[in-house]
Amino acid sequence: FFFFLMIRRPPRSTQSRSSAASDVYKRQLYELLATRKGQVDAVLAEISTLRTENAALHEELSLLRGEVKARREAEALLAAENLELSRAKDYYIAQNERVTAEFGHKSKEFSDKLGELFNLKQLYDKGLSEAVNVLERTAETATRSASNAKGRLEAAT
Repeated sequence: FFFFLMIRRPPRSTQSRSSAASDVYKRQLYELLATRKGQVDAVLAEISTLRTENAALHEELSLLRGEVKARREAEALLAAENLELSRAKDYYIAQNERVTAEFGHKSKEFSDKLGELFNLKQLYDKGLSEAVNVLERTAETATRSASNAKGRLEAAT
């Protein structure tokens, strides 16, 4: 940012500050200051833009983290429900075996329906897990974008 320009100084024989040479010196100094001010204004505008982008990325990242947290909580609840369902399945299988001994003709139908229910639950859990994985990848991408914006902001300052 430092430019060394040859600034013309007034001749030594001129003692008056209002001489033409002094005016040339002042004009060159004002031109140099105006150039520097333009450069500073451009850098400040870029910093402001980067700060705005950085704030937006941080807000988006915060929202994504919230969504990922909510999805993980939902997945934990579903895992607990799945465990409960599995226990219920075991219970009903045991009940089915008891009933089979008593009423053999109804047991197969009951077992088939229970198996279908358990398979549907597993399909639902698999779809939710895939959605959580997509959100986590999106959050990682947003984190990298925020880091890049921060790096540009630091480089600009």
